[in-house]
Amino acid sequence: MDQQARQRRLVAALSEPGALPGSGAAPAQHETHISHVLLAGAYAYKLKKPLNLGFLDFSSLEARRTCCEAEIRLNQRLAPQVYLDVVAITGSPDAPVVDGAGPAIEYAVRMHRFDQDGLFDRLVQQGRLDRASIEALSQRGEAPFGTQA
Repeated sequence: MDQQARQRRLVAALSEPGALPGSGAAPAQHETHISHVLLAGAYAYKLKKPLNLGFLDFSSLEARRTCCEAEIRLNQRLAPQVYLDVVAITGSPDAPVVDGAGPAIEYAVRMHRFDQDGLFDRLVQQGRLDRASIEALSQRGEAPFGTQA
């Protein structure tokens, strides 16, 4: 079985009610070009897809672990309350365990969920995104990096 089919089985298993810590319900799923995001209770789990797009290479388990660690390291500077850690997923694609014993079969970025109504695309749809919000984000984004140039 190829890596993408294996990961689809893993995501399906993690999408079962109670499969992820923090919720007995089935998690909501979001898919991007490069990730699967599962929203369970107070947490979000982001798994990198096993892809090599040339400019991004998540084709090996080690590469996905390294990229998850880099995402935590970089984004904690901007949102430490959101970006928590990298968790190992053990077990099998059909019976995964988050932070279980044994070798990792996948890694995920664990984050605190945040109010989806605060996303800029939703604020735009509601006509509530203003210049002050954009400027505040710009200032917050510059602060952690300004002295390191």
